[in-house]
Amino acid sequence: MDGSLNFNWTGQDYKRGFGILNDKGEGEFWLGNDCLHLLTQSGSVLRVESEDWAGKEAYAEYHFRVGYEAKALQVSFYEGTAGDALIEGSVEEGTEYTSHNNMQFSTFDRDADQWEESCAEVYGGGWWYQLPSSQSQWRLLPLWGLL
Repeated sequence: MDGSLNFNWTGQDYKRGFGILNDKGEGEFWLGNDCLHLLTQSGSVLRVESEDWAGKEAYAEYHFRVGYEAKALQVSFYEGTAGDALIEGSVEEGTEYTSHNNMQFSTFDRDADQWEESCAEVYGGGWWYQLPSSQSQWRLLPLWGLL
């Protein structure tokens, strides 16, 4: 990942997917919410592995399901060392600002978060936003890790 792909796309683009993979399977892309919905209907586990600049590694695993269209993200059962960023959210940031469980997908042209403004429009990209947090300030930096 090199940050070359802008992730500020429409809801329809997120539905279909976008981006490019090279012949080595490398690149920046969004698989597509329709594909995520189909892939996560039975027993899916999301594992995120990360490493900070000092070499400290952490991971998080969740059982999750992506709902179809206007349905919400469903996340359960956290296990890991990275901290729970999807179900309970961050205690330091305030769980009401950082939990993504049961949220609908938002893009700049489809505001489904709980903020009076639009998280996706203000911070860019598409996600199962609830409310903005100070983590949103990092939106333009690539997040390194393995999915």
